[in-house]
Amino acid sequence: MNAAASARVGPWVDALENHGHNVFVLSSRDTSRYGQTSHYASRFQVPSNKVSVFKRFFQEQSLSMDLARKLSQIASDMDLVVITSPPFFLATRCALVAQKNYLPYVFDVRDRYPEVLFDLGFIRAESFVGKYLLRKEQRAYSNASLVTTVTKSLLQHMQDHGHHALLVSNGYDGSLFQPSEDKKAKNLFRIVYHGRFSRLHDLEGMREISRLVSDHNEEIEFRIIGPVAKDLAKKRWGRVDFMGEQPRKKIPNLLSECDLGISLMHSLASAQVAMPAKFFEYLGVGLPTIASPAGELSDFIRRHEVGLAFDKTEPEVIANEIISLRYDQSKMRELRNNVLKTRLKCDRSISTGLLVTEMESRFTSKECN
Repeated sequence: MNAAASARVGPWVDALENHGHNVFVLSSRDTSRYGQTSHYASRFQVPSNKVSVFKRFFQEQSLSMDLARKLSQIASDMDLVVITSPPFFLATRCALVAQKNYLPYVFDVRDRYPEVLFDLGFIRAESFVGKYLLRKEQRAYSNASLVTTVTKSLLQHMQDHGHHALLVSNGYDGSLFQPSEDKKAKNLFRIVYHGRFSRLHDLEGMREISRLVSDHNEEIEFRIIGPVAKDLAKKRWGRVDFMGEQPRKKIPNLLSECDLGISLMHSLASAQVAMPAKFFEYLGVGLPTIASPAGELSDFIRRHEVGLAFDKTEPEVIANEIISLRYDQSKMRELRNNVLKTRLKCDRSISTGLLVTEMESRFTSKECN
């Protein structure tokens, strides 16, 4: 499935299988069997970002109850449970099932909930609900045999709040994402976004940049791979190719047909500690990236000179930089060469290998394979 959770955990499944372990994957509807795993796909879908907060909550509760029920059924045959969060309610419910069945579990934190909900203003941290969610988070961490997280900033953030975790950086799947110059259009300069939009992403900022770019240069196109709400797509975007949801195996070729990746998020604390999976996949196919706001992603881009980073989303400024890059072949070659050098350190197999070794040293015994 083309989603952040499966992009992160998929290579873990590969590595565990390659080390001789039997893996059982529990996932949402519309997912398919991965490798040689046993696989349970729920009849419930992954929570949608296109619906209201209340409907999304209902979708997540339905999925979480179904997967927790299935996990309870197979618990006696399991030696270890690996859980990735978000979805937060799904993750904490499955952690509770593991606890009740005395199963060790790894709790992987991609975004720290409920902090994200506080950051977006949906819930106040000091409210009854906020305190309840913080207790759920604390219980999931404190009872885990191992807590992992994705970025240095998020690791530090968790440690500052008394949570010990292991850094397992994101990356791209080297078996899928490879650079290719041959697929790029000769007379068209493409900027691509791929993935699911969350409320952390600045869609209006991206739309305004696309509109401004198109007003000045019709040879520049935005490509959006992923679900977009119909009412938003109907607004004036300029030259945009809305490709909708695509099978994951098609994503590398679709990215390779582009010249720049883009990742714009709102200026929130949750965005500042993030390194989106899509950025690494841009690196994987050799694309420089445009990103905002200030934070770990922007710092990485500036440090390695693999794109253009902005402290905040100012559409006119970013649009002008894109137009300038369209005709600055020397700058594009420089950025791309830096990407090709940097990408070698970002193959997900590197961090995945270290994680599997860590799990084996902590959890395997003579009785477990």
